[in-house]
Amino acid sequence: DQITLQCTNDQERAKLVQIFRYIQAFDHLQNPPQQEVEKQPWLLWFHDLPQHPCIHLNWQPLPPLEQPDAKQKLQASDDEAELDFILKVRRPQLTDPPSPPQDIAVCIQSGWQNVDGRVALDPKKVPQFNASPDLQRRFSIWKTQRDLWVQQERPQRQVMTIFEQLSTLRSQLARESERLELMVGDGLLSWYPSNSIGVHHPVVLLRLQLQFDPRIPEFTLAEAEQPPELYTALLQALPEINATDIGLSRQSFEENHWHPLEGNETSQFLKQLVNRLSSRGEFLAQAGTHKNRSTPLITRDPVFFVRNRSLGFSTAIESILTGLPSTPHLPQSLLRLAGIDVKSGATTYLSSSPPLSSNTVEEQILFSKPANSEQEEIAHQLARHGAVLVQGPPGTGKTHTIANLLGHLLAQGKSVLVTSHTPKALKVLREKVVLSLQPLCVCVLEDDNRKQMERAIDAITERLAFSHKDILEREARQLTEQRLDLLAQLRKTREELKEARGSEYRAIVSAGQQYTPIEAARSI
Repeated sequence: DQITLQCTNDQERAKLVQIFRYIQAFDHLQNPPQQEVEKQPWLLWFHDLPQHPCIHLNWQPLPPLEQPDAKQKLQASDDEAELDFILKVRRPQLTDPPSPPQDIAVCIQSGWQNVDGRVALDPKKVPQFNASPDLQRRFSIWKTQRDLWVQQERPQRQVMTIFEQLSTLRSQLARESERLELMVGDGLLSWYPSNSIGVHHPVVLLRLQLQFDPRIPEFTLAEAEQPPELYTALLQALPEINATDIGLSRQSFEENHWHPLEGNETSQFLKQLVNRLSSRGEFLAQAGTHKNRSTPLITRDPVFFVRNRSLGFSTAIESILTGLPSTPHLPQSLLRLAGIDVKSGATTYLSSSPPLSSNTVEEQILFSKPANSEQEEIAHQLARHGAVLVQGPPGTGKTHTIANLLGHLLAQGKSVLVTSHTPKALKVLREKVVLSLQPLCVCVLEDDNRKQMERAIDAITERLAFSHKDILEREARQLTEQRLDLLAQLRKTREELKEARGSEYRAIVSAGQQYTPIEAARSI
């Protein structure tokens, strides 16, 4: 059932490298890496955040690279005891502008109600306004009050704009969680070589999760559980880049997982990276405008943005290409993809409509939910070969099948790991699992995974406290006997059904003469 291929030459390996290079090039054509961060669906620069009590940013501008104390990753203010977030945005309290007296209101044009509006006199009312010193005096008093309101209200409105953007972003991520993801990035690479597409994008990225507390109300941008990422897809799209240098930078990054908001360590890595990209590369620890450069420049300028999730495909291909030269045994699946014929024995494909069997339910298959013969055949193939591929369009029961296999594998004393691109699919699967097994299911990607773990521990503790081994074994034997009796009845009923269906076309013998069912019906 398992094949190990010993490579006696490098022809197969070279062919694998070639085919994956083609796949990688095709992926870059279909899903080119984002060259400029400004073209992302949503972004928010750290340097654009207003100074306001409703904005809590666990980060401070980094000191120059030469200072040895620039080591902390996030710096919270003195009144912040927790460091588990990067940004918090609370909804500000907006106020209305002071209203002018009625006789002044009729003399000014509309638009003064807005923070960015302009106070202007109506041309038709100018003679009346100039003829009244008292009107001018009261107008001046009101305008001074409004200017003070504008000065105090403008930061409130800026924070409100960010709050509303996060609210819209939260709805968008909820709808398109399988396509979009929220990131924070730093190490802004600016490079516009001649006769090539320019680059203006951060290279050190970290995935975030957006949380909302309606009691305050407040949005929180916190780190997800995934490690930081080096944006290698962007580097591979650059001209005249040495692939070996990119590999060395990626290896260093994977060993240390430099955080995009860290201080001196991340700055040192970025400095090495830009020097590997070009002998004329430069690094600056402070943000600034450096577009339209013919030589690469990396600056520390953090930014929040949303990107498409399709970048993981290119990263997976790059990982395969990196490991091929040192892999002693080539996987059979990769060889088949490259067109290399490997004798692997018979391969079984399940028909979409397997034949009806009189004994399709096997005694060793313990499903916890209703099942059909296809699901039972999947469990049989899994036990026989150790792996099985199940594919089909949405709505054909794949999630139901996985939920059934969970119960079957747990009954064998096994632990099961289920992976998915997004937590949404795992949440749907957990709801499909029978209620008695749901406390044993813990999702490590969701925000409330700690609560799920606590519920699982409580359920297991409660079961152990009120159960006894001898009693459980006796109940198990009774249930096993009942199940075997039900299976025997099911087989008997199926035989009777088969006999009844067969009687519709089986010949009838009467007085030594055979009649077909239709002939007997006509005779009667």
